[in-house]
Amino acid sequence: MCVTYAKNSVNSEQVLDYLRECNSSFSPILESRVDLREFSSKIIKHALIFEAWYEDELIGMLSLYYNKICQEGYINHICVYNQYRGQGVASKLLEMCIDSIKGEIILEVSNKNTNAIRLYKKYGFFQFDSTNNMLKMKRG
Repeated sequence: MCVTYAKNSVNSEQVLDYLRECNSSFSPILESRVDLREFSSKIIKHALIFEAWYEDELIGMLSLYYNKICQEGYINHICVYNQYRGQGVASKLLEMCIDSIKGEIILEVSNKNTNAIRLYKKYGFFQFDSTNNMLKMKRG
């Protein structure tokens, strides 16, 4: 399988289709927390987007809001389609993100998502806070 990677090449409709496809991968499901169309528009307008493509299909994405002045970033979304998990796609997206910015990166993750927590720890993230069932982690 030949996955290609890109940065900020996706359009709003592609992001929306992707979010609909990975919606149920989140707990609780993503659309219970955000309007997917509105969220896709915000990502396009305000985030750095790191993309994984298989042929012409967006199969994974990480989006990050970044403040250059404060040198702080917030990962607001990372997901890889189920059938492409375990193949290093999320690792590559996270590496691209880390290599692209200076400063601290913060994210939130469900405390039940042990695979994601393990991935984040592998890249130097550590827990600094928690609320309800969510862990706040940072790096840098």
